[in-house]
Amino acid sequence: MQDLAERLDRSPHGRRRRQRPLYGKVGADWGRLEWTDVTIISPPESVPASTIASSGAQTVPGILLGAGFEYAFLDNWTAKLEYNYIDFGHPLVAFTQTCSGPSFGPDDCPGFSHTRRDTKHILKVGLNYKFDWGWGAPGR
Repeated sequence: MQDLAERLDRSPHGRRRRQRPLYGKVGADWGRLEWTDVTIISPPESVPASTIASSGAQTVPGILLGAGFEYAFLDNWTAKLEYNYIDFGHPLVAFTQTCSGPSFGPDDCPGFSHTRRDTKHILKVGLNYKFDWGWGAPGR
């Protein structure tokens, strides 16, 4: 009589599944982060509006942490659900500004540097097809 673990580890066609149902990920990541902000200053109706446009961009390293679940529902097909968290830390980013309108003179919009915090939360859902070419998996 087969034990429960061995029965659950077999596909409906009787072949052993090679799967990793739960997994974790740790790694490095690089990202090009871009920030843009536009502020419109609305004075009384008789004066035109003024705008301040700020933008900054930088490529920064980050750390990736993730976890997932993958289930083999047929011999070559798996479904997965995966969550990834990426933290880019607090990079110091140089911003440029462009000002327009009657409220600003030529020297009223200098560039500036600012520390920004940026994180990403990514949820992935997917289907995978595993090609069975007969030479990739040991112990077949």
